[in-house]
Amino acid sequence: MEGFLAYEVRAEDMEPGCLLRIRGEGSNRDRFIRPQVRHYITAAGLTIAVESED
Repeated sequence: MEGFLAYEVRAEDMEPGCLLRIRGEGSNRDRFIRPQVRHYITAAGLTIAVESED
């Protein structure tokens, strides 16, 4: 992805996993945030158990 994209990530420890909340800043490129974060998580060998459409 080229250029800059501002977004906020919040992590909450929840047994037995972690809840990540990711929010864009209202850019027309916000739709690219979720796939990119998904890529980083799976590349690190982690698993996404549930994903919300919110």
